Amino acid sequence: ILGLVVNQTPWSSLLIVITAATGQLGTLVVDQLLDKVPAASVRVAVRSPSKAAHWADKGVQVVHADYDEPDTLRAAFEGAD
Repeated sequence: ILGLVVNQTPWSSLLIVITAATGQLGTLVVDQLLDKVPAASVRVAVRSPSKAAHWADKGVQVVHADYDEPDTLRAAFEGAD
């Protein structure tokens, strides 16, 4: 599915949100995604933004999101494709 999205969407309007981006799988997903889209098109939604500072250093937007706090999820996914 990612291939379809990446090949058909202009980068300037694309926003992809990845949850759990500080875990093992999330880290792999974001790394692979950054090989295909600009960092400005990626947002990581994590419980502890301080643990995702390395993503911010690469130009990825880091936002707080917690499945136990639904309001944080709404905000984290606002504007996502």
